[in-house]
Amino acid sequence: MTENITKQEYIEDILNLPYEWQIDIISSILARTLEPDPEIEQEWVDEIKRREKEIKAGTTKMISQEEFEQHLKELRELYQKGKKENRS
Repeated sequence: MTENITKQEYIEDILNLPYEWQIDIISSILARTLEPDPEIEQEWVDEIKRREKEIKAGTTKMISQEEFEQHLKELRELYQKGKKENRS
């Protein structure tokens, strides 16, 4: 790659390519970007195991889907209220 070319120039060059080529480039970038990070994957496995232990030990409070949805609704309302207050 040429070190003197700017990011915007690369973008413009890509946008001037045939549509099919642009799709191939986008697909390649997304495939590489969306590859799972092994470290993050392991962190999720560890988190799932931790939560499973808490559930089995009875040290965490389980809630129903209805309770979860109610809690989510309340959080959304608080968020919307906060957004409105910040606008004024």
